[in-house]
Amino acid sequence: MISYLGLPICAGDTTPFGTICILDSKPHEYNEPIIKLLETIKQSFETQLKLLHQQKQAFEQQQFTELETLIRGIAHEINTPLGNCITTVDVTKLALNDTKSLLVKKQLSQQALQNTLDTLENTNELLDRNLTACAHKIRILQDLLYTKSQSSKTVITLAQLSESLQEHLKEQIKYRAIKLDINYQNPHSQFEVEIELLKQVLIILLQNSMEHAFNNIADPAIEINIFNFDEVLKIHYKDNGNGISSNELSSIFTPFFKGSSNQSGIGLGLSIAKKIVSQQLQGDICVQESDAGAHFLISLPK
Repeated sequence: MISYLGLPICAGDTTPFGTICILDSKPHEYNEPIIKLLETIKQSFETQLKLLHQQKQAFEQQQFTELETLIRGIAHEINTPLGNCITTVDVTKLALNDTKSLLVKKQLSQQALQNTLDTLENTNELLDRNLTACAHKIRILQDLLYTKSQSSKTVITLAQLSESLQEHLKEQIKYRAIKLDINYQNPHSQFEVEIELLKQVLIILLQNSMEHAFNNIADPAIEINIFNFDEVLKIHYKDNGNGISSNELSSIFTPFFKGSSNQSGIGLGLSIAKKIVSQQLQGDICVQESDAGAHFLISLPK
């Protein structure tokens, strides 16, 4: 190659990325239109590289924000019961030291001994309750952070899926006056699904509705519509509750998200549902804007 016309290309952060060039095996004169064309292609490359760099920065910032939220949430949830345990241990030490001191001085009365035993009994109960709470929260975090294969795929018809979901979800709401409707078409059409994982996701949505959506709702209702397309199974979950504000739609799957009303619970349910659908069912779950109540869409590839 004896003929060369080239221009440098910078990456999105202005570091050298490479060159774009024209090569020829014979002498060649490059006129102005050719040079302009090469400059235009160079600018197009650099624009795309800058956009990719900005997207990468935004993604890294989002990951950092989510990690920061996760760490802050873990610290908040674990610190309270652990702090109670530390205080309880201090009280136990103080009671034991006072008892030992009275014993050494031969001043330990039966009443003082009884008081110490009562204190130890109470502190033991507090320790047990708070350590159990810690263990429970850690198990929930393990469900969020680790992917486990919990079921195997089953070939099932829409009618069988609906019957299985109806039976499972009815058990969850049997003591609540909640109307549950599950609708579908083509009852005999078959597909393959990990049914237990799907039930787990729908139970999370159901519990979310019961805990947060139906306050002051006279006739609470949940509707599940199942559509079996050629390449995807779509499940629409809707409730007629208080709904989700538009400024919270992009954050509800974030770990420890509790909303502006600072709802009860840990705030991990929807993030666990997202993990199950995306990582274990290889699908997608999103929230749809709705005029009334909450509307979730689950898409599962077939």
